[in-house]
Amino acid sequence: MAGVPVHVHATFAIPVMLPFLHEWFVRPRHALVLTVIVAVLLFSAVLLHELGHLWAARGSKIAAERIELYVFGGRILFRPFGQIRAPWAWIYAAGPMVNLTVGLLFLAGYYLFAASAGPGLSLVPPALEPLRLLAWTFALGAVLNLALACLNLLPALPLDGGS
Repeated sequence: MAGVPVHVHATFAIPVMLPFLHEWFVRPRHALVLTVIVAVLLFSAVLLHELGHLWAARGSKIAAERIELYVFGGRILFRPFGQIRAPWAWIYAAGPMVNLTVGLLFLAGYYLFAASAGPGLSLVPPALEPLRLLAWTFALGAVLNLALACLNLLPALPLDGGS
């Protein structure tokens, strides 16, 4: 992405497959659809988060060697940059700000489709009815991105707030 290789570790599949483990035995088609949706949403949320950091770092003339995605998130390996004084607070904050923005866009999308999809916000996987599935996808996208933004602001390493 943006000239920087992205390495996805095999453990990234764990949080994607685990929630629907039982579904794979009971309703494999249903499980496949839900797993693909969660995989795309989670991968996009983590990758966009890291690209936010990359964008902010590039603004300070700091280059990256690669982006790595793991079971619990991702990280960027920056190239040695010598005497550059980088605005690290801005670079660390850029990832959560991207997730906050994307999460709010998903939330707006959910509210656009919620009236036609049925009652209330639910994170319980729906039947494979297109409108309910679309509303669920928007709700889950909002929750994943907003949770990722909030989680990364916690003052603990290796999270962005702990740096």
